[in-house]
Amino acid sequence: MLRRTTAVVFMLLLYPALVLAQDTMLRVTVQFADVHRGPSVVTPVVGQAARGTALTVSQNLGSWVKVPWPAAPDGVGYVDVTMGQFVSATGQEPAAS
Repeated sequence: MLRRTTAVVFMLLLYPALVLAQDTMLRVTVQFADVHRGPSVVTPVVGQAARGTALTVSQNLGSWVKVPWPAAPDGVGYVDVTMGQFVSATGQEPAAS
């Protein structure tokens, strides 16, 4: 049990982005943001998110974010970060980068 607890604490210290990503969202600020199948403009578009939509960020990949997208074949999509603004889960204030 002590080993498992130590491992969890160690992982949280090494990967704080995993903890922060759970409460970070990308609010779409353009009229429509394309949701891609992969983190590139050459991958197919699997949907669009309208302005004001708050997408839960599951992983920040730099210029792209991975978000849950049920209409995608694998249930995830990727949005270019220039299509929105990072906000906290409450949506009231900008999240720390």
